[in-house]
Amino acid sequence: MTRPDCLVREAQDFTPMTRTERWAHFVNTIASPEPLVYALLHAGYNQAFNSPREWHRDWSGFGYRLGDAEARFLMQQILEQGMAAGLGEDNRYFASGKTGFGPRLEYAITSTFLARRANGSRGISYSFLGGAAGAALASRPWQPRSTGSLGTAAWTFGAAIGFQMGENVVREFMPRLARVLLR
Repeated sequence: MTRPDCLVREAQDFTPMTRTERWAHFVNTIASPEPLVYALLHAGYNQAFNSPREWHRDWSGFGYRLGDAEARFLMQQILEQGMAAGLGEDNRYFASGKTGFGPRLEYAITSTFLARRANGSRGISYSFLGGAAGAALASRPWQPRSTGSLGTAAWTFGAAIGFQMGENVVREFMPRLARVLLR
């Protein structure tokens, strides 16, 4: 059985992306099923809690929520990938290769805030944080009055960080869990 590349790369396998690989990574990020899955989950959550309430709990409201989530994801990726290229950051997830639940969990969580540099070292991911903040702020104009404030933009920024953190934890633990389950 073949596993997706993002599930088997480990930290010791890191090599910097070429310009062509960086472009292919960007296209794959926005053209893969991930944006739709993210948008469906996000829209479903907001539909269940009727947020924002002005969009109502009908199919039309779900459509607004889905479009909102897709647009924010796309904006975040454009900002993040552009800044990453300019700053020489690499936000791809590489599994830790560590043993033990605690060290692996810590690595997955901290990887949310850290990017690799060309030499393999890790530092603050200005591109991820900037992309998430930029998309949260840029999406305010089409929001209804109840969610158009800077406070809700801050919540949206926090939600993007939380979602990425959860995704990193899944990426860290799922490959090994899948190997155990598929034996």
